[in-house]
Amino acid sequence: MEIRSEAALRELLGVPHARAAGKDRARLAEMDRRWLAASPFCVLATPDAAGRCDVSPKGDPAGQLIHVLDEATVAVRPAGHVRCRLEARRDRVPQPGR
Repeated sequence: MEIRSEAALRELLGVPHARAAGKDRARLAEMDRRWLAASPFCVLATPDAAGRCDVSPKGDPAGQLIHVLDEATVAVRPAGHVRCRLEARRDRVPQPGR
């Protein structure tokens, strides 16, 4: 079966539960802030100029990895120099021929 539209996909899968449908928010809730502060691991995805994605695992002790800057912005602590392979930063810099 080939699905060519969102309507066809919705017909196949049905309507999502209200809790799943309402999970998108423009701002972090207090529960989100607590969860992020307690997280020792995250995966950071960055696109390069051509739209290709690189995904880098990040890990540090809980409370040191993810910092909530405001109700819509989080910062991920960069890896130390020993583990730093630069993928997430390199993707933000134009690279001719890539």
